[in-house]
Amino acid sequence: FYDYLPKNQVGVVESPYYWNEQTQNCLMSSPQGDPFWLDLFFILFKNAKKEEVLEATGPILLDQAREYSMHPSYVLPCENFQRVPLGEYDQTLWTTVYDREIMFRLKPISKNCGVYKNDQCHFGKHHNTVSYRTLTGQIL
Repeated sequence: FYDYLPKNQVGVVESPYYWNEQTQNCLMSSPQGDPFWLDLFFILFKNAKKEEVLEATGPILLDQAREYSMHPSYVLPCENFQRVPLGEYDQTLWTTVYDREIMFRLKPISKNCGVYKNDQCHFGKHHNTVSYRTLTGQIL
């Protein structure tokens, strides 16, 4: 697993939800003291009062930091690091099921990020869970 992470720059995971964001914050890696994180914290403070959690602290924040920063970052391919667990409904918000099951059919992804058939060639499985909402979608 660690051999596939970049050694000289920040690594983030490509998002299969391309209509919403470019990257995911489900897995991030970097060399110690990478200056990219100072740029991310600048954007974090700038977005501190935003109500949309994806922009305040989530994947959209990460996209904004990558756009703002002059320091390089590498996007790990979603087919290896963020396959979408289609068909998993237990402990999942209905909005997440909607995104996974319906949006992928309306806006098909061109890569294998939505194919989750076996354990070959992938290192992560992001269940698209959130800690800021209940199972019914209520904000905590």
